[in-house]
Amino acid sequence: MNKGLVVFGGSFDPPHLGHLIIGRWAFEDLGLPVHFIPVGSPVHKDGVSPPGHRLEMLKIALQGQVGFVLDYTEIFSQQPNYSIDTLKRIALKHDLNPWELFFMVGGDSVLALDSWYKPQEIGRLATLVIVSRDGQQEEALLDSCRRAGILRAHLARPPRIDISSSLVRNRVRQSKPIDLLVPPGVWQYIIKHKLYCRLT
Repeated sequence: MNKGLVVFGGSFDPPHLGHLIIGRWAFEDLGLPVHFIPVGSPVHKDGVSPPGHRLEMLKIALQGQVGFVLDYTEIFSQQPNYSIDTLKRIALKHDLNPWELFFMVGGDSVLALDSWYKPQEIGRLATLVIVSRDGQQEEALLDSCRRAGILRAHLARPPRIDISSSLVRNRVRQSKPIDLLVPPGVWQYIIKHKLYCRLT
């Protein structure tokens, strides 16, 4: 396997099968380990579950998965986590050059690059792996990168899986099953700890 890694950050609240499918695709397509990095204090999200619960659920979800690494870089941070800071820490920790570091992002985020913190620096530190959804114009995604000064971008085309963490949380609140949306151990963990049972 080549030197390098793929950064896959998120709140993972909870981790679901869509996360695993996208991670598997990246591992097979790029031939690099995928580091799942649960953030401690998401910049653009409020009311996420405590770090300990999210970490335990991600441990369960990744157990036995080849090519996946649970990365603790951000989970216990009390400060807002900006992508540029995470990438700097990862590059330093693993002694990676910019062409060895890949940063997985959704197409919606790429179209909103003007809201990012220091997007040009992100582009200098890593290659963007853009996970585009059906209906998103790939040229528009690349144009957004170019306008932000990001020259290294890789368009990813994993299978489209319409699962989101918010969908899982809402189904739990409605007492609907989630057994086909998350790994079995994650479902059991949610039930045991009574997560997402009430609006917060």
